[in-house]
Amino acid sequence: MRMIDPAAPITEPASPPDERLLAGRPVGTARTDFESPDGRFSAGVWTCTPGRWRIAYD
Repeated sequence: MRMIDPAAPITEPASPPDERLLAGRPVGTARTDFESPDGRFSAGVWTCTPGRWRIAYD
């Protein structure tokens, strides 16, 4: 079992690029609580204000 650190840093608020926006002006933050050694898996908390946009995974 891995304990989650509630004091872990939260990312600065960010919005999707204008060219991906479909509705609203969403602003999100995230906190990574775990990342695997190879970087292929992560878990944490992500929050966002209402809006819609096209997702692009780089």
